[in-house]
This record gives sequence, structure tokens and C-alpha cells, in this order.
Amino acid sequence: MKKIFYTTIRKGTLTCLFFSWSIALAMSQGTSGYYQSAVGKKKAELKTALHQIISQLTPLNYGSGEGATWSGFEKTDNLPGGIVRDMYSDEVRYYQGNGSSVTGMNIEHSLPKSWWGSIQNNAYRDVQQLRPSDATANSRKSNYIMAPLTSTSWTNGVTKVGKTTISGASVNAWEPDDRYKGDFARIYMYMITCYENFGSEGLWTGTESAYQVKNETYPVFTDWTIDMLLKWSRQDPIDSMERVRNEAAFQIQGNRNPFIDFSSLPDYIWGDSVEYAFQSNFVQTVTDPVQFSHASGAYSNEFLKIGLSSKTKGAKIYYTLDGSDPTTSSTLYTDSIALTTYTVVKACAFSDAFYVSPMTEATYYVGQNSNICNSISELRKKDAGSTPLILLLKDVDVNYSGFNYRTIREQYFYMQLVPLIALVY
Repeated sequence: MKKIFYTTIRKGTLTCLFFSWSIALAMSQGTSGYYQSAVGKKKAELKTALHQIISQLTPLNYGSGEGATWSGFEKTDNLPGGIVRDMYSDEVRYYQGNGSSVTGMNIEHSLPKSWWGSIQNNAYRDVQQLRPSDATANSRKSNYIMAPLTSTSWTNGVTKVGKTTISGASVNAWEPDDRYKGDFARIYMYMITCYENFGSEGLWTGTESAYQVKNETYPVFTDWTIDMLLKWSRQDPIDSMERVRNEAAFQIQGNRNPFIDFSSLPDYIWGDSVEYAFQSNFVQTVTDPVQFSHASGAYSNEFLKIGLSSKTKGAKIYYTLDGSDPTTSSTLYTDSIALTTYTVVKACAFSDAFYVSPMTEATYYVGQNSNICNSISELRKKDAGSTPLILLLKDVDVNYSGFNYRTIREQYFYMQLVPLIALVY
């Protein structure tokens, strides 16, 4: 199966996360198929149709270890260098691997679990809403409602805790950083839709939740909450980070957040488009991969200029020359790249409209042509006396004495092997 690299990190710095091309291709070609049963519906009926689709999930176990929440975070919230992506603080902490929990952090339920009685159901374990969180911020925000604050009693520069005013009453609340307000709005809309049955089962309980949600299947959110979520969703629109995290979550537990897949969806359910039937007449696609002007290989030139391009209009290309995976913190491609020696070029194309492109790479041997072969046929022509050591670029299957089979690529070996290889090919 062809493999591809995708993004799952903090806004402003995108990097490449490993997952299969077949999943990405299915997304790019079949998102509308996944949501087909919701097409043509509106308002409450649309919300219920989406509930029936996205409530089909198999979440990880809650906690640490392989097959549990922290192992999921290693795929969904992993910044370059293994840094934990934390939407509640800017503290820098690192994953330890193998699904281990991170010191000083908690697993945070974006929509408080106490609001449905802390029942350990799918909602309790749902990675679409769970996030790694600074433990102090998690404790400070408690199970308060999410709202614009009228006064602040505590902040770490990202998360604020204090008071808000609802119908003249002063209420405990917390407010996310502007960078993440749209993210949290879309998480809340996802939760109320995915777990629509909580309303009909009377599971929304407690003083705090009553300010924000009601025990019903539609609209569920209180009027002021709807206004806030729609506003935040527009002010902080969907970006590549959210799209690719949604894809990673889909791979982990088998469901999607439709409010990330379709930016206008909130208006069809709660906004100014409730009288219009939802049409999934577009499909989010993967940004076209970066194309190289020159193929990998050996070039006798003293220097080589290579060009990079993507067919996706408006895509920005970031590349590296040091073997690391490209991110939006890497070099932005603006002009041809001059190479003078052995160089591995890696590149990704980024677009706010689509998923990040697959990572592509090319290896160039510039000004070193005398002892390099691009193929087995070139290798056979080499003079063992004048060039005893050869570097072979392409994959070559070698059969040693008729029984030991292996593939050689980009390895130096002595010309004594040439007669044997010649017999095999």
C-alpha cells in the first residue's frame, strides 16, 4: 500500500503524520458518500441524520497504554519533535511513546463529562472531543461552561477562568484562546449531534450544563450558546490542522466530525440556512502533491537547479534539505533551489482549502557522477579496475549463491559483485 504523510498539529505549524493513502483517497473521493443519508434534510431532521451516521464509532480505551487514549493522542496531537499539542496552555511537554501518559497533563473532556453524569460510555472515550491538557488549566476550568468572560480570576495566557453573565446572573465560566475558539465550537456541535440521544434520555444534568444545554434532541443548545458557537466558528474558521486531525480520529475510531468536513453545516442546523436542504455537493480533497522538475538521480553538473510545483491553485510549498519532514516552519518555496552536492529534498504542499499533500522527496547526486549508477545495466558497464566502488541508486534484487535474496538500494559495494548480479539479471 502506498504511504503518505499528513498533518495533525497546532495552528501555525503543520507537519507530516504517517497514514495510508487508501484512507486519504477514500476521504477525498467519498466524503459525500459517508454523509449521503443526510443530503436533502434540514434543521432537526438533518441533525438526527448526522447523529445516526457519526454515532457509529469504536473508541479507544480510556487512559494510557497501547490501544488507549494517550496512544491516540500520539497520532492526533503530536507536534514536530514529539511535542504534545495542548489547546489549553503553551507549556512544552513531550510524548514518551508507547501510549504513556505525559507528566503534568490530563486527558480533558472538552465538553465536561460531569454534564452527562460521568457515565463511561462512548462519549467518555471519544477522541474527537478528548484533548491532552495542562493539568493546572484542566483543574482551574473545572466543569464550568464555555463563554466569553466578563471578569477573569485566573489565566495562563491561553485558558482564562472567571465569570460570565447570563440573564443577569454571574456564572462561573472559562474562555479559550482566540486561536482555538472555532475548534472548541465545532467540538461542542459535534458532541451535541453525535450524542443526540443524551437529550431524549435526560442525561444532561447538573447546574453548570443547564446554562448551556437542554434535555431535548433539538436544538439542545441554549439560544445564547448557539449565537456564541456560530460566531466563534466563523471568526476562527476550519484550517488544515483540524481537517487532518479529523482524518486521524477517523482512522482511530471510525467516525468523523461533520462540522469540520463542511464549514457551512452549523448554519443548516442552527443558523440562517435552516430552511434550506443540506446538499453535500462538494468533496474535500487532498492537496495535489509536489512535483519536481528533475527526477532523482546522478547529475554531473557542478550545480543543479530544481523547481517545485503543485497543481492545487494557491498551495504553498514548504521543503527541507536536511532529511527532516517538511512543516510550515520549514523553508517556503519561492524560487528554484540550487544544489551542489548530495541532497535529499522533501516537500509538502499546504492549502487551507484541502488536506495537506502527501510528502514527496527526491535524492540528487550532483557533481558525483563517476561512481554512481542509476540502473543494473549501467553497473554492468563499469570497469572494475578504474572504479572499484559503485553506488547504485535504484532498487536491485540480489540473489547470493541462488538462495539469499535481498534488495540493495543506495548502497556502496565492490565490483566483485557485478558478475554475480549479471548472472541474476
